[in-house]
Amino acid sequence: MNRLWLVKIILLVLIVPMFVCSLPAKAIPTPEVITGDVNADKQVTTSDYMLIKSVISGSTTSTSTKNKADVNLDSRVTTMDYFVVKRIILGESFNFKKPLVPLAAQPAINDPGNRITYTVSGVFTNNMVLQRDKVIRVWGWSNNKGGYIYGELFGEKRYAQINSSGEWVLEFSPHEYTTTGTTLKIYPKNGTATTFSNILIGDVWLVSGQSNAEYSFKEMAVYFKECYNYIDSTDNIRLFRTNKSDAHNSSGQLVVSGVQKDVINRSYKWTTTTKSTVEPFSAVGYSFVKELSNYTDVPQGIVMAAAGGCVLHEFMDPATGAGFSNAGSVWVNENNSIYKYFIAPFKHMTMRGILFYQGESNNTMWSTYANELQACVAGWRKQFDSSFEFYNIQCTSHSALVQAFPGLPALRASQYDAYNLIGDSYLISTLDVGYRLRPSNEPEEDYAHTFDKKTIGQRAAHIALAKVYKNPAFKYDYVACPMPINYTWNSTGKTVTIDFENVGSGLKAYSGSLIGFSFQTNSGALVKASAVVVDKDTVRVTMPNRTDLAILCYAYEHSALLEEANLVNSNNIPAPTFRLGKK
Repeated sequence: MNRLWLVKIILLVLIVPMFVCSLPAKAIPTPEVITGDVNADKQVTTSDYMLIKSVISGSTTSTSTKNKADVNLDSRVTTMDYFVVKRIILGESFNFKKPLVPLAAQPAINDPGNRITYTVSGVFTNNMVLQRDKVIRVWGWSNNKGGYIYGELFGEKRYAQINSSGEWVLEFSPHEYTTTGTTLKIYPKNGTATTFSNILIGDVWLVSGQSNAEYSFKEMAVYFKECYNYIDSTDNIRLFRTNKSDAHNSSGQLVVSGVQKDVINRSYKWTTTTKSTVEPFSAVGYSFVKELSNYTDVPQGIVMAAAGGCVLHEFMDPATGAGFSNAGSVWVNENNSIYKYFIAPFKHMTMRGILFYQGESNNTMWSTYANELQACVAGWRKQFDSSFEFYNIQCTSHSALVQAFPGLPALRASQYDAYNLIGDSYLISTLDVGYRLRPSNEPEEDYAHTFDKKTIGQRAAHIALAKVYKNPAFKYDYVACPMPINYTWNSTGKTVTIDFENVGSGLKAYSGSLIGFSFQTNSGALVKASAVVVDKDTVRVTMPNRTDLAILCYAYEHSALLEEANLVNSNNIPAPTFRLGKK
């Protein structure tokens, strides 16, 4: 038995690599079942696959494995599995989806057929996008408690019972994305049916935040007129815009209160992308999904729930918000207003991720911001019962002449701190597209709102294309901003050495010598420092000749454009504002 095992190992070592080397570098053959096992247990199993892997990689030939499934979950150990392993060893990446598991059949029910009147949540309209690869939930309300509501989607028929609170929630099996519209039918056994048409299955996003998230496509177009060329009604993009003004009457008084179970204006609809629907929509949100649609055929749906001037507390769910101060809230008569009025109605809907652009209104409360943002995201994930991805846009450069937000540099650094606290999150650096970057002969841009939301949205989209869509044209190390991952504070040698990730093929100064580093003293004063790139992923900062240096800072000014802070990766993605304490 041992001799037979050894012979088969030798044959694999000699024959399989020869077969692999004869293929083109990028070729993936049609999967074939490996004939015969390699450890003489009379089965072709993951153990055989693991043995092949260990032989090729030169490691031990142990065949033990905790995972009894094959690599791409096709229930076979095939040559495809072998090539996947080879590619991984060569440093390439793969994205093998788990097969979608349909929901279990529901038991038969005795529906007496009483007449039912009901309402479907306003979240659902024609042209909507439903999240792919996840259980699909559709919900609404009825006064006929104990009755039944039925639904049909992709030929699957499901039912839900109206609970004691008058709510019903239908659940449908997960589906892969679809680029052709389908219909959803909701009906009682006795009553009126509701049909929604042109429904796509894809990825659903939420764009939220304060005025830079609310900043409209039409406002961007004042400076960037050619952006109208981006709009294409044939795109598989769907928009759902809420409007903060709907929460008030003409006198500015709140007309809603408490957590809203449904959208506050039933005229809200999912729409295709035309000039009239894109113009009032979030410029950064639209730019994000438009760039995604340029590189993937997965339909993109995005919900806009943003309001200028709102502090972070307004976006928290009430349970989370109860643990934090509501100082600075715009709508003082109703805490957590943005969540209550505009986000809570979507809480049963699964989403792919959230694009968040907020912070200026918290500039004087920067010291607690990182922990508050971590709590806010954790609260959202709990409310939505989802571990969605979080894309956080760091505040841009502002005019150094207008000190409306004195704590802005520290707030930006706190956004970097929050990135390190929040799992499945990404930080989008925007310093290089801040105030002053406007086309020539155009109106003066205001000090707090960069017009160039296109670059920001695209930068976030490139991260999603690398991480979510595994598009080989977008490598995360190149499209993400350089981030400090370790640093050494050498007080004796008067240097701080910082190691970075996401450097692409190497860090560099955008132009000229490296600038933008400073030290904060014990009294809070900033002292500029010289720095140099000493390796592809390492920067060394020289300390000024002082004994009161407490914190190393980068891009710690209101205006930190590339002429003031110029550390970038090889793809010219700028490093974010960050702050590193003495250690």
